[in-house]
Formats: sequence, structure tokens, C-alpha cells
Amino acid sequence: MSYHAIKQTHFVSKQLKPALIEGRFNADKIGEVLATEECHFTIGIDEVGRGPLYGSVVVAGLILPSNWVKGLDVLCNDNLLKNKLADTPLANLTDSKKLSDKKRQALIHPIKNEALAYVLVDVPANVIDEINIFQATMLGMRLAGEHLMHVIQNEWQTQSLAKQISVKTSPKFTLAIDGNQLPKFDWQKLAKQGISQNNVNCDIMVRGYARHPDIAGSSVLAKVARDNDLINDAKLHPEYGLDKHKGYPTKAHLQAIAEHGVLPKHRRSFKPVRDAIQGTIVSQ
Repeated sequence: MSYHAIKQTHFVSKQLKPALIEGRFNADKIGEVLATEECHFTIGIDEVGRGPLYGSVVVAGLILPSNWVKGLDVLCNDNLLKNKLADTPLANLTDSKKLSDKKRQALIHPIKNEALAYVLVDVPANVIDEINIFQATMLGMRLAGEHLMHVIQNEWQTQSLAKQISVKTSPKFTLAIDGNQLPKFDWQKLAKQGISQNNVNCDIMVRGYARHPDIAGSSVLAKVARDNDLINDAKLHPEYGLDKHKGYPTKAHLQAIAEHGVLPKHRRSFKPVRDAIQGTIVSQ
């Protein structure tokens, strides 16, 4: 297999630094799809971490084998996901919220191994405070989708020039995004990369993490990446119990903030953190 790491990148300005923290693509698997008449890729996108008081929101983008998503659309039901993956290495993949930590961790290797490509985008607390959590989430989703499209487009150009493929049609994309709103993609930048808006179809899917393989896989990638960050941070700040509540506003977390103060990664735009800074939050 021809695996290639996707270079870690900081996006936008020096003041706002969402970062592509991990990514990889498989040139051989991508080449197989590029050589088909359809030349079509589905990118699943999901986020984890909108609600916590602490830490980043993490967004994952994922491209799984195309035959796993054929026949799926926004009307599919929850059972179809399980049936579609029954004979694949990801047979245990389902709604990440229904999976235990152990089962999510066990899925990471097969997801990454089966993926044509994936990326993880980290949008830190300072960005969330600057542009608000909704816009930060949309930004992360936009960057994940744009980056994977660029990877595929670049690989198409590379393999075409090397005459590894003979298909003249440029890649087409479906962006399968969890939620009910689309991010605003930078079509002007994408056009400069050779990606036409006419070749991109965007589908939003409520509870997509339970209904679509690429979204379900991206949800697991994002969840495990964010949880691992919180577990590592807990070693630096054990008094906050970050490994247990993962930054969410539990009673224990609020008590820790009241007793020990606000950490650099706490989201100052969230009311409980603002209250703590202003001295109005009290330990219970």
C-alpha cells in the first residue's frame, strides 16, 4: 500500500490558528477510483466538542471505499449503516455515542487502514472565543472538506501526468456532513486548485454519524482524537478531572474551576468560564 502523510498545517491568520493535526492518504486506493468512469469520492465530515467548556472542537474528514456508500442517501435509516458494513473490517462501526471508549479505540486502526484518505482539524479555544463555537465548527468542517478535495485533485493531476491513469474527467465529490447546516466553502480558492463547484455535491444529514459510513467513521476519529487530548491534559492538571468529564460542564468540572481557577484552554466566551473569571461562580 502506498500511504502518504498529509503535512500538518496551520490555517488562516497568525491570530486564528485552527490546525490540521493529522492526516494520511493512500495513493493506490485513490488511483483505483480515479481510473473509474465515475471518478467519484464521498467525504464524510463530523465534529466533536461543541459543548465543552474546555479545549478544542475537533473535526474529521474521511473517505472510505466508494462501494460502501453506494445506494446511501439522506433518507437512509439507522439500520442501513450496520447492514452496509456487515462484511467489512468496520462491521462494528455505528453511532459513536453508542460505542464504549474501548470499542471506539479498537476502531481507529481499521478506519485509518481502510480509508482512502482522512484528516483531523483542531480548532482551539482561542479561535472559538474569537469567532464563536458555531463559526469555529463551520470553519473546521470547511477546512477538512477543502483539504481532502485538494488532496484528491492533486493526486489526480499527479497520476495523470505520470500516465498512471487515463481518465480525462476530473474528480467529483459528495460532501456528506453531519448536522443541519453547510459550511461556506471557499469556492474561489478551490477553483484555483482546479476544483469546480459543479463537481461538488453537498449533503447535510441530521444524525449522519448513525446513518452514513463516512460520517460515522469521521465521528469516531474526531471523538478519539479529542478524548486523547483531554486525557493528556489531565496528566498536567489532575485536579480538574479532564479525563473523566472531557471538558463538559459537569458539577465536578464547575467545582474544579471554582476551586482552582481557569486554565488557558478554557473557553472564555462560555458563560460558566466568564462567571469564574468575574468571580461569580462558586463551588457547590
